[in-house]
Amino acid sequence: ARVALAAQTLAGLAVAAPAGLPDDKPPPLVAAVVGFPLGAYLTATKSSEALSCIALGAAELDVVTNIGLLLDSDYPAVLADYLAVVSAVSPSSTPVKIILETSLLDSPSRIVDACLLAVLAGAACVKTSTGLGGRGAAAGEGRLMR
Repeated sequence: ARVALAAQTLAGLAVAAPAGLPDDKPPPLVAAVVGFPLGAYLTATKSSEALSCIALGAAELDVVTNIGLLLDSDYPAVLADYLAVVSAVSPSSTPVKIILETSLLDSPSRIVDACLLAVLAGAACVKTSTGLGGRGAAAGEGRLMR
């Protein structure tokens, strides 16, 4: 993982504001991906990886859903996975974003179900795709997730 290098590199980077706006923008933040590429790690491993990424300088976490559990309709296990990571990092107030990898899911209802589970777990937001799984995200999937 290059989280520490990214955090060090960006820490001193000044970002110029567009003309006419105050020039007090903070430096860019580092986001780290947890459970990449298919989220198929043990939940404890994902929680540990999330905490390690924060310790290395990540300010946001993108957590990949366990695709196998979701496709098996094991929603209690998916929720437990989300909850474990969100709970593990909650003392740091680091936002947890859930990635669904929608191109690998088999129905619109599964996308909706996964979004609801993420909301129940306290995720900051839900994202469509890492871009690795097949075709990536489709516009209709993004609209469905709203």
